[in-house]
Amino acid sequence: MIAGIRDYAEYVPLETGLFDLIIIDEASQVSIAQALLAFIRAKKVLVLGDRNQFSNVKTENASKVMNTNYKSRIMQQFIEEESPDSNAINQIQMFDIKTSVLEFVERIANLKIMLRKHFRGYPELIGFSSKHFYGDGLQAVKIRGGSIDEVLEFVEVEGDGLLEVVGNTNTLEAEAIIERLKDLASQAESPDVCVITPFTEQQRLLHQKIQSLSEGSELAEKLNLRIFTFDTCQGEEVDVCNYSMVATPTRDRLNYIFAKDLSNSGDVEDNLRLQRLNVGFSRAKEKIEIYHSKPLPEFSGGIQIALTYYQRELERGRLGPDVDDVDPNSPMEEKVLGWLREVPILEELGEQIEIDAQFELGAYLRQLDPTYSHPNYKVDFLLRVKGERETLRIVLEYDGFKEHFTDLDKVDASNYEFYMKEDDVERQKILEGYGYHFLRINRFNIGADPVKTLDERLRRLISKIDSVLESPTLIKAHQEEQIALGNKEKKQCPKCHQIKPVEDFFDQSLKGVMGGMAETVWPAKIKAHRINLPNAIEKKGPVDNPPVAPLATFRHRIIPTSTVLTPKKRSARSLAENGIRLEKNGMYLKGSIQKFSQNGSPD
Repeated sequence: MIAGIRDYAEYVPLETGLFDLIIIDEASQVSIAQALLAFIRAKKVLVLGDRNQFSNVKTENASKVMNTNYKSRIMQQFIEEESPDSNAINQIQMFDIKTSVLEFVERIANLKIMLRKHFRGYPELIGFSSKHFYGDGLQAVKIRGGSIDEVLEFVEVEGDGLLEVVGNTNTLEAEAIIERLKDLASQAESPDVCVITPFTEQQRLLHQKIQSLSEGSELAEKLNLRIFTFDTCQGEEVDVCNYSMVATPTRDRLNYIFAKDLSNSGDVEDNLRLQRLNVGFSRAKEKIEIYHSKPLPEFSGGIQIALTYYQRELERGRLGPDVDDVDPNSPMEEKVLGWLREVPILEELGEQIEIDAQFELGAYLRQLDPTYSHPNYKVDFLLRVKGERETLRIVLEYDGFKEHFTDLDKVDASNYEFYMKEDDVERQKILEGYGYHFLRINRFNIGADPVKTLDERLRRLISKIDSVLESPTLIKAHQEEQIALGNKEKKQCPKCHQIKPVEDFFDQSLKGVMGGMAETVWPAKIKAHRINLPNAIEKKGPVDNPPVAPLATFRHRIIPTSTVLTPKKRSARSLAENGIRLEKNGMYLKGSIQKFSQNGSPD
């Protein structure tokens, strides 16, 4: 049974142990006084909640006098009827309308577990909450495969010196965000988007501006657009989350909204300000975009800590890995990292290139492709070079002599490619199939000047970026296949388990003479629409030169039988039974010998 917490008092019989298990979700928002009636009816209770997310503000702000009065009456009755010991008295002290059920059960629970896996966003997105609210205890499962600029972005909006008519609004930020929303809506696959702002006035302004657009409704529908304040976004998740900070150099009221520091407090309002930061900055799955109208160092308090964290993540992602990020068991990787830092082309590319060390590529590919069945490959270095349309991904590997080659006494600079271990070759071919390009270096090909060698080889790869990007990859093919399945242009055959176009399932024998869709692909049948043959073919006897009808959707098959065609036998099945093969290019094939061209003469 799924029910609200109040339903237990209004509709469920008051019977102890009525349910084997009651699960209370969002327990930080439910007071123990509200949950008591559910507790009475349960044999076991499972409580799920997060003290760092919003609590029940109504109960937190309840009358202290009334609460104290009720609490003292309950305590008096409990002592008179139960004669409790000091431990029980301490527990009953927690029975308070201001105490959440989550806080209450922490003292009496026989099992407590923290759910550490975070499935929503990348480490760079959830890192702020993990560090400042969960003691670095969250483990982001998603692996970022794109550039850091595809995950974090700051947009500084230049002011015009004019004062806003309505307080707590920023028209220029609203207009900049709306232009960004139009850009997102123009993409082939539009993401889910939300806008979060500290002030209800800015929320209202954004709503009004979008509704005033001629394409406003279409924009909102295409992006599944929602506009929240930091107080109203709990429980939401979106692909792209835009933040409008509103504050300007001359007017900044954010310290009324957010905590001045990130230390815990017993004060209700201070905790609410903290929770806004944690809840508000943990909604994005793919990207955070922050619009601000004054330089980041000029912000103050808790919001400055949050913005500074994301700015540092952005800078760190652009700078690339440091010594601590490479494999400590491979001294050569540290050397390769040093060479990379000196390669001229990387400096020339600037923000167009990003480097990761010890990148878990296999785990990342499994995120993209649920059918990925290969090992969880980890690569020494992954380089991403942003092109005009897509990103070129280069795997840079250093192959140690003993670790990556066989028949060591036979290997030299002229033949080392033929003595690579089979596992390394297989691994490379698999990853190349997913669109990655390999740059392997070792003692034989690094040359006397490793920096120059790397620079030259990288330039050769990057110079081909336009042509490289045009070639399809397995990832792109898989994505296109998933879209086709979603659009019902393809389906999976339950017999052969292959994904085929829906036309392959057409069966002429179904639904009378017009045919229908079969459950499986049956090669023994010709699946096509009924053919209206010209009158010239309507005769009895052998057909020597049948005229050509426009046939474009037929399967290939030869059935060498008789070649007698009667006026009644005009369907694809009739042609097959009379030994005529139907070609995709619209030609007939008599038996398995003679083929006719478009003008009807033998070819």
